[in-house]
Amino acid sequence: MTNGQWEALVSQYLAGELDVETAARVRAYLERIPASRGVLAGVADALSGEDALRVSPDFVAARARFLHKVTERDGAFAAPLAPRRRPRRVHRYVTAGAGVAMLVGVVASIQAWRARHIGDRQASQPQAYATARGQHTTVTLPNGSVATLAPETRLTYAQDATGAAVTLQGEAFFSVTPTASRPFVVHAGPVSARVLGTTFTVRRYTTDHTTAVAVVSGRVGVTRRGASAILTAGMQGAIGDSSATVTTISDPADAIAWTEGRLVFHDVPVSVMLETIGRWYGYQFQMDDSALARQHVSVRFRADHPVEAFNKLKAVLDVTMTFDGTVVSLHPSRSAHVAPSRHAGDDSLDQLRTEVGR
Repeated sequence: MTNGQWEALVSQYLAGELDVETAARVRAYLERIPASRGVLAGVADALSGEDALRVSPDFVAARARFLHKVTERDGAFAAPLAPRRRPRRVHRYVTAGAGVAMLVGVVASIQAWRARHIGDRQASQPQAYATARGQHTTVTLPNGSVATLAPETRLTYAQDATGAAVTLQGEAFFSVTPTASRPFVVHAGPVSARVLGTTFTVRRYTTDHTTAVAVVSGRVGVTRRGASAILTAGMQGAIGDSSATVTTISDPADAIAWTEGRLVFHDVPVSVMLETIGRWYGYQFQMDDSALARQHVSVRFRADHPVEAFNKLKAVLDVTMTFDGTVVSLHPSRSAHVAPSRHAGDDSLDQLRTEVGR
C-alpha cells in the first residue's frame, strides 16, 4: 500500500467511515507505535468540545462516529456495526514514521480548522457597552483598542476574520491598536470611519443631524454613501445627510478635552451647549427664548464641578434658573424674577440652588 492509500485509509478511519473490523486493525497498528499514542489522543481532543457541535453538521456526524468507534470495550471497538467487506492487512506496507507524520498532520489540520472557524465565530459575538445620563466610562475592547464613552452613549462591538466593527450611538474617543491586516471600522448613522491605528473621536447622537469625526493622531478614512475622504491628524469632519465639511482643529487637545474632565465649546449654539451639559450633569434644560437658544457661545466648564458650571452658565447667558427635579428652566434676567420651586427631600438640589443663587 502506498503512502497515499494509507493516508486515505486513516482519513476514513478518523471520519468513522470504515467498518468495525478494518477500523480495529488500523487502530491496533497505530497503537503498536509508541509515538502515535499521544497523537491519537490529540485527534480525540481536536474532534471533541461543545463548540464543534454548533459549527458543521457533517463535522459533528464524523466526530460522533469517530468517538463511538474509538471507545474500547473488552479490547475491541464497541460500535455495533456490521462489516461491509473483508479488510486488507494494511500494516505490512507502511512505515511507522509515515503513519505518525500523517496523523500529526491530520491533528494540525483539525486544530487549524477549529481555530479558524470556531475561534472567529466566538470572536464575532457582539458585545455592547453603554453609559447613562451623567455617566462616562472607559472600556478595553476585545481587540485591545480602548474606547472612552461620553454620557448617554451606546457602543456595540463585533469582530470577525476581516477586522473589528463598532456601531456607535452617542460620542466616544477611540485609541485603536495598529493592526495592518485587520482594520477597525466605526459606523455612526450613515457614516463609516475606517482606521488601521489612530486616536480619534466620533459623535452621533439620535438628535444630531451630522456625524462629527475629529482625528488626534494617524489617519481616518470617512465614507458616506460611496463618497469618501481621508482625515489626518488635526482635522475634523462634520458629515450630514446631504453635506460635509472638513476643518482644522484649532487646538487638538480640545477635541478630547471631555475625556479629561473638561467641556470645551467653541462657537456653538446655546441649545447644543445646553444639551451636552445636560448629559454630563444629569439635567434637562428648558428655555422660552428661542433667540437666545440660537446664539453662539465659546466657553469652558469643568465636568466634575456642576455648581461652578451653573454659576458660569448664568453669567454667560445672563439668566436665572428655576429647578424642578432634574429639569432646569432658564429665564432672561431682564424678566421678572421667578423663584425656584422647592421639593422636600431633594437635598442635593437644595445645595445646588444655594450655590448658584436665586
